[in-house]
Amino acid sequence: MKINVSLTAFSVFMIFSNLVYSDVPKVNNHVDCSAGRSLVFSSVSEFIPAEGTFFTNGLFSGDGLDFQENVMLRSAAEISEHRMSAIKYFEERFGISFESGSIFFNGFEVMPEIEYHVMLDSMKRGIRNDEIQDGGWIAVVADPNGVTLGGQFNGLRVPQGTMFVYGDYKINKRNRSEVIAYKSNKPFIPQFDGSFIASFDVHSKNSYGKATATISPKASGNGFMTANIKNVVQFDSNCL
Repeated sequence: MKINVSLTAFSVFMIFSNLVYSDVPKVNNHVDCSAGRSLVFSSVSEFIPAEGTFFTNGLFSGDGLDFQENVMLRSAAEISEHRMSAIKYFEERFGISFESGSIFFNGFEVMPEIEYHVMLDSMKRGIRNDEIQDGGWIAVVADPNGVTLGGQFNGLRVPQGTMFVYGDYKINKRNRSEVIAYKSNKPFIPQFDGSFIASFDVHSKNSYGKATATISPKASGNGFMTANIKNVVQFDSNCL
């Protein structure tokens, strides 16, 4: 009996992630299209938190310029353009004002030490271990009293520590790499224990979709922490 590999891999993914879809889209294997594709990203490795970071428990490090220059291979002009695109997006979608001093804005890079990786990919067989490099631009509410958002969230009051991000996942495979761009579609509001749920719009070549990540940093002793990230990425069933 002939087995449909793409559908079998997709079924394994569904069981693992405990998600139920009533209609499983047919995977389009065209190199420029990820229609119907699903992925799971994960990190459970210990790391030493970055110093001087007042959000995400030291998960983010630096100013993100190394990521932009040496991972994304952007020129100074391209970095400036990408930065301005992030600012414009934050202002339009969330009504954020960077002039008041209530919002902290900077570049960031997720620490490589967390060993962020692709665990499952519906287009591939079996368990994966493809490295993910992750970075971009972040806005964080710094005002202890919180801020009131505008844009598509007009009137919503969010607390200190609420985050918004705009960046890229670079997935490094054996003989090539893949870039998935992402941007917050909702505010990331931290919980009392430092955990949060992040919701994104994602884009890869001609494919668009959504991603939902749960991040639950935990102290594991001797100054180490574990990121505890599970990120489920689901592309739409059609390509543009």
